[in-house]
Amino acid sequence: MNEGGKPHTRYQEENISQHAVTERWRCYAMEQKYSWTLLRIERTGQKTLKWNCVFEGKTEFPDYHRGRPMRKYIIFRADPKEEHGAESRLLSHTGAYTEILAEQFDSSNRPLPAPGYRLREFHQISQFTDPNFPSASTHSRVGDWEVARVEEYVQTVPNVEFDSIIVCYCRYAPVTTALEPLPQIQVSQDMLQEVL
Repeated sequence: MNEGGKPHTRYQEENISQHAVTERWRCYAMEQKYSWTLLRIERTGQKTLKWNCVFEGKTEFPDYHRGRPMRKYIIFRADPKEEHGAESRLLSHTGAYTEILAEQFDSSNRPLPAPGYRLREFHQISQFTDPNFPSASTHSRVGDWEVARVEEYVQTVPNVEFDSIIVCYCRYAPVTTALEPLPQIQVSQDMLQEVL
């Protein structure tokens, strides 16, 4: 299913689905929010919905009005006793210190993060940077922050935005993991000429 229209013919025989978006980062946001597997990002050639997020298998947005899955707000935060990197964890709009490392919005049926789960880190390796997208990350790795304990708060009040709020307290536990390339943007020569 494509938010911007019908799937292209070349996708009909593949076990994939696609969603068109206005900005490239929204593909990664959908992958994280809905626990989908992002295969690649392509140019659409359109002026508004510029990017096409291609996901593995059948993906559908949750029906929040009927038979919807549980909506979960997952907060990863440094344990209050964890001092590593405290001076660099700042809120962008106020400059105040924060213990929040990451947030996820999950509407899937996958298990909650458990002790031992690690956040991913995103990096840009200069030799792999696409000159057409110089600010984009190129690789990711399993990161150094590890979930130590999990608390879940299930909502009992009706008509709330989230059915469950999960707080994952993390400890800094450095680990050596391989950098993995992120899906590359697929741009045809015709589209590239339009961009340039």
